[in-house]
Amino acid sequence: MITSVRTALVGALAAALIPLTTSPATAEQPGGDGTVDFGQHLQPIDGFGFSQAFQRADVMHGAQGLTPRHQREVLDLLLNRATGAGLSILRLGIGSSSDEVYDHMKSIQPTDPGGPDAPARYVWDGDDGGQVWLAKEAKRYGVTRFYADAWSAPGYMKTNGTDANGGTLKEEWRRAYANYLVQYATFYRQEGVRITDLGFTNEPDLATSYASMQFTPRQAVEAVKAIGPTVRRAGINVQAAVGPGRVQPFHPARGDTGGGGLRGGRSEDDGLPEPERAAGPGDPQHR
Repeated sequence: MITSVRTALVGALAAALIPLTTSPATAEQPGGDGTVDFGQHLQPIDGFGFSQAFQRADVMHGAQGLTPRHQREVLDLLLNRATGAGLSILRLGIGSSSDEVYDHMKSIQPTDPGGPDAPARYVWDGDDGGQVWLAKEAKRYGVTRFYADAWSAPGYMKTNGTDANGGTLKEEWRRAYANYLVQYATFYRQEGVRITDLGFTNEPDLATSYASMQFTPRQAVEAVKAIGPTVRRAGINVQAAVGPGRVQPFHPARGDTGGGGLRGGRSEDDGLPEPERAAGPGDPQHR
């Protein structure tokens, strides 16, 4: 079935692309033809991926009754390189909500610790809405690219006081937010999953009824200036990039949109001690 679908897709792509290989003059001439070489290397891509944010990973892990056998079937369809799609990137949702009602992604610091300069009060349940389980499973299938992305900062860090309905990051919270993002990556590292890409916003030109946060290009530049040094000091090998939207990835030194994202930190064998497991509300339980 998968082979036939792939064959059909290749045929459809070929049919769609053939007209693009001919000049307008040739296209008008009877008998004109063209060729498509699918073996030619053109624009490189990093891979194809998926996300199970907003507690979808918890559903996949059986929160609503999916059996272990069917969980494996879903994982195989998504990640198996021989019999499934063989997806190579997993996008994780960094929580910003104070609760887990419906599909909210709970923050690792759900309440204001007392201001941007107060000691952080992080909590970690080792589950993260099922995403830790999914990340570990993806790693077993050979996935090494883990993109953690924040749809929003927690509401107390923002101008509108909520993680939903847009609003932007308060200037005085930029550094604390950078620490917050790095701590999320650190929690995953202690679970055996190395976050390779870190996004501090998603669709920064939109305000939605769910988790969302807006940035102008100038505001995003200032956010990156805070995130870059924090990432490097943490010794975590991450790339920070703005999510889909009009704002592009930034270079940490230039603080501009000049390409490639933000890369800092050390290698996989950096010798840093693994962080201790943070005190959480207890062992994760699936609803």
